[in-house]
Amino acid sequence: MTASIYIIGGGPAGCLLASKLASNNVNVTVFEEHPEIGLPDHCAGLVNCKNLQKFFNPPKKIIKNIVKGAVIRYNHGVIYLSRNIDEAYVIDRPGLDQYLALKAQEKGAAIRVNQKIVGLKRVNGMFKLISATGEAFNEASVIVNAAGVKGLFSKTINPIASKYLNATPAIQYEMYNVKDISKDHVELYFNNDLTPGFFSWIIPLNEETVRVGVGARASSLQDRIQYFIRKIDFNAYRFRNSKLQAVKKGLILTGGPVNKTYWDGGILLGDAAAQVKPTTGGGLILAGLCANIAARILIKAAETRNFSSSFLSKYQASWRSILSAELTYMKYVRYLLDGLDNTHLTMFFEKIKDSNIVEAIISEGDMDFQAKTVKSVMKKPMFIRLIPLTLLGLTKHALK
Repeated sequence: MTASIYIIGGGPAGCLLASKLASNNVNVTVFEEHPEIGLPDHCAGLVNCKNLQKFFNPPKKIIKNIVKGAVIRYNHGVIYLSRNIDEAYVIDRPGLDQYLALKAQEKGAAIRVNQKIVGLKRVNGMFKLISATGEAFNEASVIVNAAGVKGLFSKTINPIASKYLNATPAIQYEMYNVKDISKDHVELYFNNDLTPGFFSWIIPLNEETVRVGVGARASSLQDRIQYFIRKIDFNAYRFRNSKLQAVKKGLILTGGPVNKTYWDGGILLGDAAAQVKPTTGGGLILAGLCANIAARILIKAAETRNFSSSFLSKYQASWRSILSAELTYMKYVRYLLDGLDNTHLTMFFEKIKDSNIVEAIISEGDMDFQAKTVKSVMKKPMFIRLIPLTLLGLTKHALK
């Protein structure tokens, strides 16, 4: 094959796609704006064990901890979710990105770092890229925008960019010398006064080191995370003598995917397409799934020399056939949680806790593919007790 494909973004989605394309003799180049693959790191790094292995099969050295369950906190209540099996890995995300980049290079892909793309033109059916260094890259048949959240909003590399409203600012600390941490459980805290539009989290690396963060559609994130670790009763004593190691900031996408993820000669992939779980903002596994789909379509496009919008629409049709229902269910769960004030949010969780719904979540829950769990809960006789609060939350969200 003589077709050339340019991938903008050297994250997991871009590098995984590059590896698969290069393995099939497609000429592919990845452009990463930063000097080093994987940095800066914006990811919380909590990933389902089974799905991480299925889509990325990383080396063991990137796994920093294994989580067996979750502790859901709300107001003064607690719900414990655990099957006492390995549920999620806490990973070194830069290490994963660098592993995937090396694997892509071994397959024959070219990776250009420190190349922020500031210009994109198409002449006679071929793309030309201009980097911030002034360097020009010519003769690509296809552009893949896998540049993360920046790629979603950039009109330079996203010619079909549209307004995306549900981007939630987040901040995360990595801290050590924290007391009374269970390395087997991630903690989530729901409080719509403290974190409107999302939640707070504690992800353990070991018994005294954690990643702790807040996401909120509000200002003063520094004040909010300080309140979470210093003022909330179950945290104040645990973080009293803690030390800060690192700070990360980013945007969490919670509004579901964009309407269109292809155009004549190009596609959007991963966070650039908002292929992200609206409930948690996690996108790694969905990016892996969509990268596999993109590889299959683009290999066929290269074979037939057909990079038209009509042909590339098969990419969107394929990933939507798998994920559309999943993401729709997750989006409505996010709307429900966003719409309830703290009083009604506490009532909602208390009704879940006092029913057999917790058992259904434990037995059928899947971190990445949540529709089955939501549908199972809706079929439970006890769900009738949740209907008024569900309708209230959805209605209030719609009126915001």
